[in-house]
Amino acid sequence: MTELHTKEWYEEYAKEHNYKLGKIFDKMYDAVNKCEGYCPCKYAIYQKNKVDELEDIRCPCIFIEEDMEKTGHCHCRMFDRG
Repeated sequence: MTELHTKEWYEEYAKEHNYKLGKIFDKMYDAVNKCEGYCPCKYAIYQKNKVDELEDIRCPCIFIEEDMEKTGHCHCRMFDRG
């Protein structure tokens, strides 16, 4: 099992990327940990249909920059634009 990130790690990541933690960060943090560090919104689909791409959705996933640009937050709302 991969080591999970701490809340402090996410705070530092947000700060380094000029993001802020989303309003539902605590809820999503728990959900990410239940999904072994993967995006809880996409985990079941990737486990079933995209196993070889699973690392793409390890939080923060590879889609974060694109999501931030399009919507101002990541898909799961762990992070918002700062």
